[in-house]
Amino acid sequence: MLLYLTNYLAQFESGFNVFSYLTMRAILGALTALVLSFVMGPRMIKKLSTNQIGQPVREDVFEIRPKQRADNDRAQDHCTAHRRSAGL
Repeated sequence: MLLYLTNYLAQFESGFNVFSYLTMRAILGALTALVLSFVMGPRMIKKLSTNQIGQPVREDVFEIRPKQRADNDRAQDHCTAHRRSAGL
């Protein structure tokens, strides 16, 4: 519908011809989706959180995989040592 409107308005003002390009319409569509996600995203997350809709976080992951816990602890110790040596 907007394409028909811009084609009609292009008869009176040549600047509206830019909307006949597919690339321009794709860019405007992507920007519209980005703005809508920024506006509606936080509200949607808050609503889903209050309704407790989401994926549960398992607490027993490291009990199932003790080797992975040891690897994570070792990596964390390595990062801490590296920060100390770097003066961070």
